[in-house]
Amino acid sequence: MFFVSRNTSGDITAIAREASEQFPEAIAGDSPELVAFLQRQGDGADMLSLLQDSDTPLIRVLEDLVQLLVKKNLIQFTELPEPAQLKLLDRKQIRTRLSEFSTDSTLLDSGDEAPLI
Repeated sequence: MFFVSRNTSGDITAIAREASEQFPEAIAGDSPELVAFLQRQGDGADMLSLLQDSDTPLIRVLEDLVQLLVKKNLIQFTELPEPAQLKLLDRKQIRTRLSEFSTDSTLLDSGDEAPLI
């Protein structure tokens, strides 16, 4: 999520990673309007940074989606390719270990997740 500043015509004039008085409006990182603004700026590094910043939250969404599908018996965990199974199990184990050390349960909470297998 990013925050934008607009001119009187409603065009994006600047972006920020945090909300402020100058950047009050939230906008998704993959918003076509935001992508177009960055393309007009001509800075591919900023676009790459936006894409990379969205990777971690998207990975967590995909992990949660796989768990939901398994829990609802729509897929079996073993139907996933073995490399995907191993990566998901590794990440689950890492999150579990980190949650033991975390004082902020919202950052690393593995929740009431059913086992994948």
